[in-house]
Amino acid sequence: MEAHEESEVAESLGRVLRVATGGQMQLMEMNQRRRQMSEAERQREDQQNARRDQVLAAALQQTVFTREYWRTAGSESIADNFTVLAQLRGQHPQAETAYAHMKNVLRTDFGINVEDANRDHPDAISKQHHELRDALDDHFAKKHLDAEADETLAAAIGRNEPEIVAEVGELREAADEAKESEEAHLEQAAEYEAEAGQDQEHASTEAAQLTPAGAYTRATAQALERVRETAGADAAASRETQSTNFPQNPEAQVRTGSTRRPARRAGLQSRQSRRKEAGRGR
Repeated sequence: MEAHEESEVAESLGRVLRVATGGQMQLMEMNQRRRQMSEAERQREDQQNARRDQVLAAALQQTVFTREYWRTAGSESIADNFTVLAQLRGQHPQAETAYAHMKNVLRTDFGINVEDANRDHPDAISKQHHELRDALDDHFAKKHLDAEADETLAAAIGRNEPEIVAEVGELREAADEAKESEEAHLEQAAEYEAEAGQDQEHASTEAAQLTPAGAYTRATAQALERVRETAGADAAASRETQSTNFPQNPEAQVRTGSTRRPARRAGLQSRQSRRKEAGRGR
């Protein structure tokens, strides 16, 4: 009797174990299928992204090799496309070809050396994009001012109007300033690095300049900024005037016979007045 009961208990326990084991096996199979599905989904997503990037690289290659694009594209479009190609060029040969072509056009037709501009932050994509866009903005501004100056000059020569000819000169100068701004954007990164390396030298120079018997020297922008922070704006303005109007100390002036020269004044308003006076003199 007892043996029969033990047999029933054993059978019941066996059935429970088989059910539990079967359920666990089913759960393991379901998890494995999920992992396989997730991996397959990731692979499909990667393939879709690769196909999308390949199509984009081909489209950009076709675009940047057309003259119409460079004739009509603005600074934002050029900077956007160049940035995208810079990210895709390691995976797609078409992107590599288009990137090299854009870099060559920017250097030869726009005077922008991208490698020099990006040397100090090779991995900062957003900074590279912003600097390229700003340099292109300056280039297009200069181009627009040059065209406006040509039109104004042609009209003035036809009517023999000296004042308009003088205005053209001002437009030319404004275009040159835009060009200088374009070059400044490209040199800004290098200046940051140079300024950091010269901080100690500038501090020593400032200490020497504060000595009464020392020679007066032209203050750098960084030195003036430190004077402005420590002593105030008035002290910085006085220091700048001192270094500009008195390039030597009194003893050096006596030895060399040099005299003080006033600082050069510039500006479109003063140039315009002189040109108008010259026009009336004609």
